[in-house]
Amino acid sequence: MTSKEIVDYVLEENDWSRKTVHTLISRLANKGVMNVANKNKYYEYSPCISKSDCQIEETKTFLEKVYNGSLQMFLTNFVKNQHLSKEEIAELKSIIILKNKSNIRRSNMQRILILIFIFLLGLNMKQPTNNLESEIIINKKSYKYGFENNTIFLSDEKEDKHYSDNINIPDDKTILCMTTGDLDDDDTDEILLLSSAKGKKYGNDLIIYSMVIENETIKYDEIYKNDFTNVKPWEIKLCDLDGDNNKDIYVGVYKSTPMFDKVENRPFFFNWNGKILTKKWTGSKLEHPLESVHFYDIIGDSKEEMIVVEKLENTKEVISIYYWFNFGFIKFAESNSYYNIEDISLTTQDDIKYISLNLGRKKHIKLHLEGNKFIENISLD
Repeated sequence: MTSKEIVDYVLEENDWSRKTVHTLISRLANKGVMNVANKNKYYEYSPCISKSDCQIEETKTFLEKVYNGSLQMFLTNFVKNQHLSKEEIAELKSIIILKNKSNIRRSNMQRILILIFIFLLGLNMKQPTNNLESEIIINKKSYKYGFENNTIFLSDEKEDKHYSDNINIPDDKTILCMTTGDLDDDDTDEILLLSSAKGKKYGNDLIIYSMVIENETIKYDEIYKNDFTNVKPWEIKLCDLDGDNNKDIYVGVYKSTPMFDKVENRPFFFNWNGKILTKKWTGSKLEHPLESVHFYDIIGDSKEEMIVVEKLENTKEVISIYYWFNFGFIKFAESNSYYNIEDISLTTQDDIKYISLNLGRKKHIKLHLEGNKFIENISLD
């Protein structure tokens, strides 16, 4: 299949952007999951592994990361917390009966159990989208966390303990985006999330939860909820624009404003006063339409700057740095323009702060600042 055929097929089933699908194709090819054949004017892609083999490998990875490889731990937790219908129980029994009648060798037992696990997984659970790479602090203790649908996963790697539980969201809603941070300086992070109708690109409610772990169980307390449907929120992050260790709340929205009637992605900022959100900045007009937003102290002034991927009229993209100045944002620097910035990462090496750009086709650029000018280094993997 060509990339266009793949993109068209994926977009029929998912509310993704074309850029997201192209990024996924590129990453799968780089990881050797797909073959790439050059057909002069276009590239043709084909899978290197079967769907069933992929499911089995992903299942093994999930078990290792979330349940320390213990299928029994997963099954026990699942059955205790989920209701199976008579039809689902019957289907599960048929898998076990088939295994017994087939007289399968003991060495294949693990494969059978994994197939049962995939069946259960298909009912309600998936691998966390961020693979438990993010960190949350609960009562001064660090955990890795991830989420999928309405389920939050926690992992205490030091004590080898793992937790998962559904958060209190209506069944017809799911978690669109989530972040964590200590809003009230009590050494425990709050959860901030956007809920949305399943399969939708934009969110509805912005909800804040406090969270504790008691008796090996995650307990949530909803402390704030507000309907953001009218501004079409699509992203939420925390930052510190003032350098005062008080968290600012960024919400990416898709709307027009009284001064600018064009509907496009815009950044809104709020503060938390312990009870409600108060507006910090909703002027929301940057120099160019934004594609993605990141926060990082790249200037070295103990404040986090807003690092934005902005789209130009010629479809190229630039990296822009904006810093907060009392009542609004001032643009500090802008990079050269590039085609298709697939991803950016923020790192420090030898006391130099870098913005690394992934431009696809194994091309990467590292940017750093000298004054208010970007210096770039290009590399080909």
